[in-house]
Amino acid sequence: MEAAGRLHLGAGTMTRGVLQAQMNDHVAGRRWISNDLVEHVFGEVVSTPSAAVALLALLRYGLIRVTPIPDGNPFLSADVPVEDLWVDACADAASASFHWSHRASKFKWTWKLPTGQEHEAALFLNIITVLGANAAKHQNIINHLWTTRFKPNSPFIGYFGQDSRPDITCISIQAFQEGDQPNILGRHHEIDSSMLSHLQKHSLPTDFSPPIRTASPPPPTAPSSASTTLTRVQLVNMLRTALQEPLPRLDQYQEFSYNSVNTDFICWEGFASTGEVKYADLLAAIPQSMVYMEQQRLAQPHLRFVIGLAITGRDFTLTRADGMGVEHATLNMTKDSGALEMVRVAMGFALADDITLGRSPDFELRKKTYLRFVTPEQKTQALVNRNHPDIGPATQVRESGDDGVHTMKTANFPAFFNTPPDENGKRERYYLDYLADNRGSLVGRSTRVWCAYRQITSPNDLDSVDVRDQNRAREALQTKEEVFVGPFALKIQNIGIDSAASLNPLHTKIKKAVEKDLQEADDKTKTGAACILAPPSTIRGFTADIPTAIRGTQRRRETVSVSLFKRTLRQYECFAEVARAAVDAFRGIEWLRSHGWLHRDISDGNILLAREDPSTFNEAFYPEPGTGIILCRRPTSSMAGIYGLLHDFDMAGLVDPPPDARSNQDPNFARTHTGTPPFMSIDILLGHSTRHEVVDDAQSVFHVLYLFPFSNGAPLPASYPKAPPPVLNVQWPTQIKQWADGINLRSLGSHKLAFFMRRLEWHPNVNGVLRKPPSANQQSHLNQHWPRESLRFNLWDRLIAELHGWLWFKVGQTDDGPDAVKWHPADKLNSVLDLVEAMQRMFGMTPTFHARNINHVLIQTLDDPSGNYDVPSRGMDG
Repeated sequence: MEAAGRLHLGAGTMTRGVLQAQMNDHVAGRRWISNDLVEHVFGEVVSTPSAAVALLALLRYGLIRVTPIPDGNPFLSADVPVEDLWVDACADAASASFHWSHRASKFKWTWKLPTGQEHEAALFLNIITVLGANAAKHQNIINHLWTTRFKPNSPFIGYFGQDSRPDITCISIQAFQEGDQPNILGRHHEIDSSMLSHLQKHSLPTDFSPPIRTASPPPPTAPSSASTTLTRVQLVNMLRTALQEPLPRLDQYQEFSYNSVNTDFICWEGFASTGEVKYADLLAAIPQSMVYMEQQRLAQPHLRFVIGLAITGRDFTLTRADGMGVEHATLNMTKDSGALEMVRVAMGFALADDITLGRSPDFELRKKTYLRFVTPEQKTQALVNRNHPDIGPATQVRESGDDGVHTMKTANFPAFFNTPPDENGKRERYYLDYLADNRGSLVGRSTRVWCAYRQITSPNDLDSVDVRDQNRAREALQTKEEVFVGPFALKIQNIGIDSAASLNPLHTKIKKAVEKDLQEADDKTKTGAACILAPPSTIRGFTADIPTAIRGTQRRRETVSVSLFKRTLRQYECFAEVARAAVDAFRGIEWLRSHGWLHRDISDGNILLAREDPSTFNEAFYPEPGTGIILCRRPTSSMAGIYGLLHDFDMAGLVDPPPDARSNQDPNFARTHTGTPPFMSIDILLGHSTRHEVVDDAQSVFHVLYLFPFSNGAPLPASYPKAPPPVLNVQWPTQIKQWADGINLRSLGSHKLAFFMRRLEWHPNVNGVLRKPPSANQQSHLNQHWPRESLRFNLWDRLIAELHGWLWFKVGQTDDGPDAVKWHPADKLNSVLDLVEAMQRMFGMTPTFHARNINHVLIQTLDDPSGNYDVPSRGMDG
């Protein structure tokens, strides 16, 4: 299956067990073991020889002990000096790491410091970093250190409201305070023990001075530890040289770096990485670490990949996830390569820059501090008016607002994006106002969309500015301010290189056909091309890594596209506008079919509201006072009488695909079945159809409409384009979640088939809402925002009843009485235009219509296909 991402409204809050199970399902078939992963991730930060020198220093400090394994080293004499034993052991560990060897270890490594608890693991990693980097004379500065979570018994809320609390977190060195800082409530927290007290606790004398070997000086030409490819002789000589170097006494290291942490940096947006710590159960730690990685990916949409850690008292697993899938490297710290790679991983996290840890170099980040939580109304008002510097796009919303203690969060947030060079080598720079859509799943497409503004640098570019703002833009250019024009939707996602949509890209064809039909039409509103948001040009960028350990997996490439920024369905002015947008979506489907194309991924995010008013963008403004950035309007792009636009044709396909693409034997067969699970048709979910049909796209529109009141509230105050609509923490009723939320497509299809087979199950006006009453919270949402007596509820009810009659057919009776009919989804739809005409007719002035007590003013936009009526003002739909 190919979809934009796996997170969506209505899924609700899930328990740790459910999240872990879903994560395992999500990455099934897309995870593998990569023996070279540590080299892949940290090879340019910490070389193997450098890690060997650091490991030798830890031996000298007494933090680790090494002993030969009986019969593992037959040529090692019992009376070999301990320093020679150390050199031989470190050289052996480096050789095993060089060759990713699985041979039997010649030495047993025993760590003096435990790692089975959170604070122990954090200090263990930090101690290795500080002592090892010093010994290896690393030129890289320490950028990150590890700490435990703050307030361990309190919720730690992730991007979509999940309580997700990593055991250890890797954060910026800026968070660690110099000096003996007091524990300021809400700003700092004491971690369980400092470095020196932790060492003393485990009987390591902090006044210990590491031994220096003076006998048998090594050759003066010993290679540097920065070298990455050395012979064993060179490696041994390098280690012998390191034995001559003095190391600081342990008590010369300052404690302050570990004693106090500014909790403003303890936020998902500020984590460089996260980890899960278990005493012994590594298999349980790995999936939970991936859950944390996905939360980090959601909170940091500028990441191309995410790195996580799972650690026990003996083993550790390094995990890396990108669009291709998930790579794991699991190593035993008591064995040769495991001991050295543990040192390398600890130092790697600390010394790596943010690009090494996943940030796309195309983003420009800026350090900002925001309030953690505010109410939805506070956030919308602040973004629309730009009058509260502490409330920004990354501020999360809660009905209760601030939690009262930990109020602020500090991190580097994406501020600008530089597009990859196009075919002419041209790059464009965009100001990123806010993230409008985030489906940043751990693997797969991971679609993210920003409300963005394109920079102009010359008076020659003023034609792209609305005439109302051209004078202001000209003045700003003269005073050397940075001028950006928009809004545009900047979308970044990972597209399968081998998918049908990539092998036979339809973007250009659809765009040309739209432009041609609109140019030739006498009345543009009469052609379905007016209901298509012309696909933008796509810029091919970064290609996800293809590990040597795997073959046959779908390759992915990061793509960037820019289109007009429009309102989403959640920003509806009244439900009649949503209904009219659905009619236009069907018109768009029919237009695509007439050209031989299918959309194949219609969802609530792929139907947009065409009208650009009401708008909060009334004049050029400074989004961040004092930065010299000014945002100006582009020319308005709205067509009278058009209310809905189909867009996002990344998964578009052919109505009549070539024969080899229809065969079940085709290796790409599974990838021809596309969509977003809550909105996919029943036949596609069940795999009954060998290819996508027009009726599948039509049924997806039905599911968008059906889920609308369960996912959205009442019409919201105008926020477009300065602020996104707040995300409601809505949980779908159990009967709906059974077919709308999950990974197993056949199971979802079976539940969806059973649900829509019986009118008593799904039709609100038969039994109130649903046959099985929703929970109190779910019922409260419906009663508050969609009361049965409201006009919008009745309009919605009428719409879904009519559409169900078109997209399902009667197959018999059920046991629920003489009027209970059994329905089955249609496998064909002869004419979408007939359906469109029926939708327009069904709101005519008829006795049946009057009996339903719906005000005709409300729906007259549906009654006239020419669209000569305006959408009713707010309040008309109850």
